[in-house]
Amino acid sequence: MKNIQENKQLFQNLFKDVLSNPGQLADYYYYFHAYSFGNMALLKSQGVNSPVATFKQWGKVNRRVNKGAEAKYILVPVSFKSYRDTPDSEEMEEFTFTRFFLKKCIFELNDTNGDEFYTPEVLFPEFDKAKLLTGLGISEILFSKQKSLNSQGYANPNRNEIAINPIAKYPTKTILHEIAHCLLHKRDEGGLTIHGIEIPRDLREVEAEPTAYLVGCFLGLFDEQCKYYSRGYIQNCILTSEIPERSVQRIFGAVDKIIKALSKSAETNQVAA
Repeated sequence: MKNIQENKQLFQNLFKDVLSNPGQLADYYYYFHAYSFGNMALLKSQGVNSPVATFKQWGKVNRRVNKGAEAKYILVPVSFKSYRDTPDSEEMEEFTFTRFFLKKCIFELNDTNGDEFYTPEVLFPEFDKAKLLTGLGISEILFSKQKSLNSQGYANPNRNEIAINPIAKYPTKTILHEIAHCLLHKRDEGGLTIHGIEIPRDLREVEAEPTAYLVGCFLGLFDEQCKYYSRGYIQNCILTSEIPERSVQRIFGAVDKIIKALSKSAETNQVAA
């Protein structure tokens, strides 16, 4: 692989491409409903540890619920109207209130069958994920988290762990995105800052996705649609017209670490051969 310093202009051009070329926030980020923490806890108590959706929602992504699979409960809000006395009037005041009822309507990925989906054992051509993770000291864990069952993936930066949703649309991009979080977003004891600098969630996403974009484009891992959606994700997260210069430096630093880790794994393969 080429040395990243020799390709500084290439990365600058790719970075301009992120902000100037068309992009769209992909609909796969909203395939399924983002359930509340309470419902995630309720689903967990029923043994759920994979992405969840209703029977109809699974059909939209070409998966079928297994015959005999038992649906799981969630709490569903139902609004009611009623009337009450008012202190300054003889007329009744209308008001609305909400109550929650248990509804058995949710199936998890393990209850379905259909197209193949991502697992940690999947191999990618010309992308040695295992050696990259080893080189960076990052582990991939099984995707199972109460508040993120329907996200594309997540990272535990302080523990150097990443997890990828089995039905992630672009698992390679998601892996690089979560690796970037591990490299860039470890937190101090207060849980809010890194190296004395506070980084809002939107800015963390603005740093992680361009890192994935630059690495993926540099290595030729992404097709045009993946690039298009990646640019859209970045543009959707940017709070101002420009990415802060300090963030650009941090992004390039993370890209440098990833490329070097991949370069070392490639050199090891050549020596072994």
